[in-house]
Amino acid sequence: MKNNISDFSDMPLTQVVQKYTKLQEWGDEIEVNEERTNSELGSSIGINNQACRFYIQVDENSEQIKVFLYTPFSVPPSRMPEVARLLNIINSYSRLGCFACADDDESNPIRFLAIIDVEGGVVSVEQIATMMSAAVQRMEGYFELFSVLTFTK
Repeated sequence: MKNNISDFSDMPLTQVVQKYTKLQEWGDEIEVNEERTNSELGSSIGINNQACRFYIQVDENSEQIKVFLYTPFSVPPSRMPEVARLLNIINSYSRLGCFACADDDESNPIRFLAIIDVEGGVVSVEQIATMMSAAVQRMEGYFELFSVLTFTK
């Protein structure tokens, strides 16, 4: 189900995400579940001349906003142990968000995740911008390393 900003009056966190997307001048629409408890925006962003998928997910009930950013390449199962060790080291130095890679199917992209839990408070457009910026900066910082580790023996 697709909605525009006027449809989000009962979804305060989704309203802020929509304001952020308008400021970014993104044409992507936010999808809302039937119960109007969750919403998601999916799109792509260029990093190192590669299209990376990202999602901004909102859970109005638990009052959380999540930003996911995925590499465009998949980690072969044979490389998963090396990738897992590297991500654990990188995450030990992270203050905002973390990297992960699940070996659950043929598509194993490296993912960055940042979460904000509002819990009774309010969220600002600037907070969403910080989450997106952190995701992009972190991915940019390690993109070449991830691609080398993924594609070389």
